[in-house]
Amino acid sequence: MKLLLDVCVWPAAAQVLRERGHDVILVSEIDNAMSDARIMEWACQEGRTIVTLDKDFGQLAVLHGQPHCGIVRLVDLHPGAQAGAVLDAIDSYGPIVIERSLITISKHRWRIRETE
Repeated sequence: MKLLLDVCVWPAAAQVLRERGHDVILVSEIDNAMSDARIMEWACQEGRTIVTLDKDFGQLAVLHGQPHCGIVRLVDLHPGAQAGAVLDAIDSYGPIVIERSLITISKHRWRIRETE
C-alpha cells in the first residue's frame, strides 16, 4: 500500500511499515512546511493514503470536499504503537476500503467513515 506519513507521525513508523512491504514516504522527506491542503493534493496525485495525528485532513475532506486516497488519523497512541495500528487497519479493512475512507484509531476505539 502507498502511504504518506505526516510530519507529526513518529518517523520510525515508516521503517516498520516499509519492512512489511508498504511504499512509504514521509512529508518531512519532501517539505516540512507543506500545507495540509497541498499534502492532500500531492498524496491524491500519488495515490497515497495519509497517516496523521491531525484532524484537519478530515475537515478538508468532509467539509471542503477535497479529494483524497484515504486518511488514517491516529489519536493518543504511543509513538511506538503507530505503525502497528496502521498495519492492523490495513489487515482489518484492506487497501481498497482504506483508500476511500476516513479512519480514526485510538487506544480503545476505531471509527471508519467511507467517503464514496
